[in-house]
Amino acid sequence: ATGREVFDWILDQGYYSEKDTSNVVRQVMEAVAYLHTLNIVHRNLKLENLVYYNRLKHSKIVISDFHLAKLENGLIKEPCGTPEYLAPEVVGRQRYGRPVDCWALGVIMYILLSGNPPFYDEADDDDYENHDKNLFRKILAGDYEFDSPYWDEISDSAKSLVARLMEVDQDQRLTAQEAINHEWISGNGASDKNIKDNVCAQMEKNFARAKWK
Repeated sequence: ATGREVFDWILDQGYYSEKDTSNVVRQVMEAVAYLHTLNIVHRNLKLENLVYYNRLKHSKIVISDFHLAKLENGLIKEPCGTPEYLAPEVVGRQRYGRPVDCWALGVIMYILLSGNPPFYDEADDDDYENHDKNLFRKILAGDYEFDSPYWDEISDSAKSLVARLMEVDQDQRLTAQEAINHEWISGNGASDKNIKDNVCAQMEKNFARAKWK
């Protein structure tokens, strides 16, 4: 892939809406759903790993960085991935599989709609041990909010999909295919209101601070 990261594309847009987000998320969900039919778990889905195939205007989005991808055989237990995107079952060192990718899709969608991470810790960035400990406690509890003012203009349909993807109980979490069929992806649930200013201001602030690589 020779295109830019989705993150950079958003910052360059003059107009950015839920419909734009829905189009991005749908492409990623379709790719993940395909991987899952092959019993492949990506295990490191994150915003930085979503890139455009080339620099043409209507280029497709592709998923990069497959070095942690693994065949699901019922025995996956070792924790890996980027802390802010880890599913509760990974943090809790339980056996896990394809649902971890769906959780990460929820985190990506949350960031794309608000510019903020759903789980964060205000501790000193250099205090990695306490930072991760506090972060993981929140992930295990599903302790996130659609906080004001960042979510005030976001549709209930979008919030419902995020909540279904970031379901702590992996057995109750939407699959990638189920998420594709959600009204926010396949129907008219996504708003076309411009949310660029709020999202980009928060993205630049949060990514400059964290750079979750």
